[in-house]
Amino acid sequence: MGYEKSNNLSSFLKVYNKLEQLIVDFGEALTGVEGRYHKGNRPRFLDSLNVLVKSEIVLIELLADVNSLMRYRNGLVHGTDHVVSPG
Repeated sequence: MGYEKSNNLSSFLKVYNKLEQLIVDFGEALTGVEGRYHKGNRPRFLDSLNVLVKSEIVLIELLADVNSLMRYRNGLVHGTDHVVSPG
């Protein structure tokens, strides 16, 4: 992996992590439940995103986009194949 690819991956992950934290922070603010993880260290990202959708802060269409982005990120990080739906 060249410097440019490595730098692009690093930049993408930094932005993705900020997005994930922002969503978790908003979800915590709405529910009053603090803590980054549920039992079993399960990330609260999807739970928080669902809270935002149910509260009509995030449109359901955006939920699908964020899910695609999450699958893409997981494919990059964990080395699994990923399919991105055409937008």
